Amino acid sequence: PFTGETYKYQNLPMQFRETPATRQGRAPLLGEHTEEILVDILGYKKEDIPRLLDEIGRP
Repeated sequence: PFTGETYKYQNLPMQFRETPATRQGRAPLLGEHTEEILVDILGYKKEDIPRLLDEIGRP
């Protein structure tokens, strides 16, 4: 979960000449992409998601 704390971490251990590696942003929060995965990847209907999450629990 989001704690509001910041942490230091080491840069990427490899370097590329033509496609430099960069950090794209923060890691996703737990459950942040649940709806997108259920609809776009698993094929659920958007209107069924609230009921489904109530039945199986929210992340």
